[in-house]
Amino acid sequence: MSESKAARRYAQALGELCDAAKNHDIVLGQLHALQRALAASDDLKKALAGPILPLEAKRDIAAKIGARLLFAPVTKNFVSVLLDHDRLADLDAILREVAVLMDRAAQRVRATVTTAVPLDKARWPHPGGASAADRQTVVVDARIDPAVLGGVITQIGSVVLDGSVRSDLAQIGEVLGG
Repeated sequence: MSESKAARRYAQALGELCDAAKNHDIVLGQLHALQRALAASDDLKKALAGPILPLEAKRDIAAKIGARLLFAPVTKNFVSVLLDHDRLADLDAILREVAVLMDRAAQRVRATVTTAVPLDKARWPHPGGASAADRQTVVVDARIDPAVLGGVITQIGSVVLDGSVRSDLAQIGEVLGG
């Protein structure tokens, strides 16, 4: 099974567990704390996600982390399942998939707007809000990238609308160059 399929299946299962316990925010916060701990320590990441330690040792380490981070029962069980199936290394992908599922359930669409310099609120083309087409809430993430030179690059899902000066210059170069 591909990593993305596995991540989607684990995310779906986690979502169902959180639906039943009605503790999405708590569990996701705890899993993000675990994700940060793993990112901050290569030794911890190797110990829990690598093949060297036996499963029982990994469970003991995870239990200590869970006690320290005050893991809810759903979080403890989910981390245990990830360890049992050697999927803790997929935690980042699983959490990305959970975010997609939660956005879909909340009828939210995420858009990324990239500019060369920060835009003040008065210059924002669309600061977020409801999309008229399908009544979804648009959440805008602003990014700064000096390579854009000028203009705006907007990404919504897999659709990219490139209105940047850099893109315009590239198109002019193609026309002039041949």
